[in-house]
Amino acid sequence: MFLTASCGDKMPKEPDPSPTSIANSYRVSHKWISTEALRPESAEGSIVRAALESDEILISTVAREAQYPGFIAASDQYYENSHTPGDPYDNQFAGAVIFTPTERQVLASGLAFTVCMVGRVQAKTDRPQNLFQFVSRIEIATTGTPPPRNQVGSADRPSSNMFGDWRIRDIKLVDNHPATPPLTCQPAFYEQHKNDPASPGWPTSPELPPSSSTEPR
Repeated sequence: MFLTASCGDKMPKEPDPSPTSIANSYRVSHKWISTEALRPESAEGSIVRAALESDEILISTVAREAQYPGFIAASDQYYENSHTPGDPYDNQFAGAVIFTPTERQVLASGLAFTVCMVGRVQAKTDRPQNLFQFVSRIEIATTGTPPPRNQVGSADRPSSNMFGDWRIRDIKLVDNHPATPPLTCQPAFYEQHKNDPASPGWPTSPELPPSSSTEPR
């Protein structure tokens, strides 16, 4: 006997995409500009890159498991206080994001970095992409084993923990964007480099050991 659904029956709901499929389908090219404030290949660069890229992915996908390895554990109360998994956001980054560190500050408990970001966002509907520019300030505690150094490669995301024992105390938007932002923070630079590959990228395997805390930035 064959059974057919009546007009009033509801079709089964499609399952929500898994965090793994979200992470695999989310492709944004992250480009980091090396400055006096922060070298991307340093231990500090590893944690700042991993934290801000993870935070961007979190905003776009709202999936805990889609973040880089170690991000949730390293974020302490910042993550729990700032994001509610399952809460949808209106926009999603598209194509590329260019990060330029502009300031390094020594704190009693660690370090703080100011980073300007430029790129495009696209609403989850069919609306056009919009250019964005904003500045983030990230505070990190630098106690214990530092993150690994020299994380460079062709991968879009790291395959292992980039945080070491260091912790993310806060990430927030700030209003102290300079009146004349660096060239790399400006729309013209973004349009010129939006199709470049990720830089410096991440290694395809976690073969590099953590750095010594006595090594220079």
